[in-house]
Amino acid sequence: MQITREKRTEAFESASAAAQELCDGLESGRQLRAIATKHGITDPEQYRTFALAVGDIALGFYEEADIKKLMRDQVQLNSPIVEAIAPDIRGFLAPLHDARTAPAPTNEATPAAATGSSD
Repeated sequence: MQITREKRTEAFESASAAAQELCDGLESGRQLRAIATKHGITDPEQYRTFALAVGDIALGFYEEADIKKLMRDQVQLNSPIVEAIAPDIRGFLAPLHDARTAPAPTNEATPAAATGSSD
């Protein structure tokens, strides 16, 4: 699948806050760089491909189940590294699950707010 910059931008703009933070947050960037370094991804172009692949999962272009395939096919990692890095990527993406399973905010007014009473 060829994902253009325009498609990524559209997906980012409509993504959840959690997905946007994973793709663009300073701390998330540090975490992703640490994962890459831990597993020997130090070449700038390979890191760029790695970061885009993980971001594409966060934005919903791929399922988490595709992590190993993406790491092999796009990032060109060998099987032992793929097996070692996949759990770290899942951990990195965990905030997406937290956001999906958090209770939805309600717009229901509390009785005090509804009546204007504070007793």
